[in-house]
Amino acid sequence: MILKRVHLGRVSYSFDTFNEIKDQLIQYYTLNKDEKVAYKYKQLKNMTSRIHDVVISLALCHNVSPIISEDGKITYQSSSPDEIAILKWCESVGITLFHRDIGSMRLQFPDPLNNNKNTIEYEILEIFPFTSETKRMGIIVRNVKTHKIIFYMKGADVVMSKIVQYNDWLDEECGNMAREGLRTLVIGKKKLSEQFYEKFMKDAKININNRNEAMQNVVTKYLENDLELLGITGVEDKLQDDVSSTLELLRNAGINIWMLTGDKVETACCIGISSRLISRNQSYTIMSKLIDRNEIRDKLELLEASNDSCLVIDGETLKNCLMFEKKLFISVALKLPTVICCRCSPTQKAEITKLIKEYTKSIVCAIGDGGNDVSMIQAADVGVGIVGKEGKQASLAADFSINQFSYLSELLLWHGRNSCKLI
Repeated sequence: MILKRVHLGRVSYSFDTFNEIKDQLIQYYTLNKDEKVAYKYKQLKNMTSRIHDVVISLALCHNVSPIISEDGKITYQSSSPDEIAILKWCESVGITLFHRDIGSMRLQFPDPLNNNKNTIEYEILEIFPFTSETKRMGIIVRNVKTHKIIFYMKGADVVMSKIVQYNDWLDEECGNMAREGLRTLVIGKKKLSEQFYEKFMKDAKININNRNEAMQNVVTKYLENDLELLGITGVEDKLQDDVSSTLELLRNAGINIWMLTGDKVETACCIGISSRLISRNQSYTIMSKLIDRNEIRDKLELLEASNDSCLVIDGETLKNCLMFEKKLFISVALKLPTVICCRCSPTQKAEITKLIKEYTKSIVCAIGDGGNDVSMIQAADVGVGIVGKEGKQASLAADFSINQFSYLSELLLWHGRNSCKLI
């Protein structure tokens, strides 16, 4: 995974212009060192300050641990490859996470006047981990030097758009990045006074019954509102080698393929086309944000009349389809060459797997590489886990473990056929 784009509202930086961010950070630290220069270039300081806020937020809001080897090189450990890609990018532009323990983090940043690096320490006050239900994570830190307390949060645009201050560019830019096949993350921050933080902690400790729900209510009340929108990141998740040829081989063998993903609709469409799950000359129908029963039925009936079209459906619409038109949806979807379900929760992935088993009476194989795929893998007749950047949760929960997606063709078409012959 590689971070390919950062958008700050007024300006967008891509892979080719990230060196400008590095230069801006050096200017920021220069202006903060020299008060006379800072006064002269006040407007420039405001611009560099915004870039600095974005990079610092990305360097702090995560669950990554740095490991320093004997030769001084830093490697990052995390269950999320997205976070590792972001931390590597922060290091490339000049802000390096070089220490983390249970209560603090230390960052290195450039000192342009002395031509070396300075360090800054942050005390970790609270962490709110990412979950597939909340689709966001947050952290409260205190700058040890200035004693300022800041709440940073990052997450999916669908949830962050309701939490950050009003703006007129978030939805459009997230859509633009998604159409490029990038995974988007929205970043925001909120400055907290000492009194405000103490009041938040007091309320958080009072609620004992239904602890998780009560804590979330307190976080929503005090923290998850009116955040300053800092920017959006776009991370590219490259396809493994031979994915498209493997999918084509499996389809030619008469295997129906569904893609269940947590990505946005636009990102999923881009991946579907690049992997040739959707062929270049094939049309596809998008069912997104549909809540009306009649509208859902009309869309499904149109799809039924056009069996060659692929279906792209988001999690919200899928939930409503299964609620209002379950039999019609499954009967139509099973006739289509390809179905892509986007914004799926782990629960929905497992539910779809069980639904296909129930209605087709066929053998269902589920393939996944992350923790979000475990419930789906366990719900299938045959579970295949891919070992890789997402960790080993999927492979440990599966019946079979492979290192690359392309190994599926040999597993299913050779070993699978031989197993059938032995029955």
